[in-house]
Amino acid sequence: MNRDQYIEAFRELHPDTPVVVKGNRWEDVETPGVQKPDNSTLASVFIEKKKAEKISELKEKYLQVCYTTDNEYLKELKRKDAGIAKEKDTTDKQAALDRYKNATIEYEEKKMLIENSKDTDSLEKISVEVE
Repeated sequence: MNRDQYIEAFRELHPDTPVVVKGNRWEDVETPGVQKPDNSTLASVFIEKKKAEKISELKEKYLQVCYTTDNEYLKELKRKDAGIAKEKDTTDKQAALDRYKNATIEYEEKKMLIENSKDTDSLEKISVEVE
């Protein structure tokens, strides 16, 4: 981790504690009145924060797919109830169901990958796009 990542993690633990930067390394940072946590604690806090951010972004993308597929699904139902459904509506509904199913599987797999990530490098390689 670099100095700025350590500072970000420290601020998660101690949001009201000032951080005095006197150099380019974490060792050059002072935290008046608070003992600096060890590097492994800060690394753990940092990665957990990044995981939560990544999962939130992934969920947002997944929900966009859900809204789109819901609209396609509901459109076919309304047209069917109104007696104006066409074969294309049924095809669109099935495509929406397939897309929803695939997106759900992809979301769950990526979420598990994110939760199991041990470092920022592996975390950054996981795309949050959901098709």
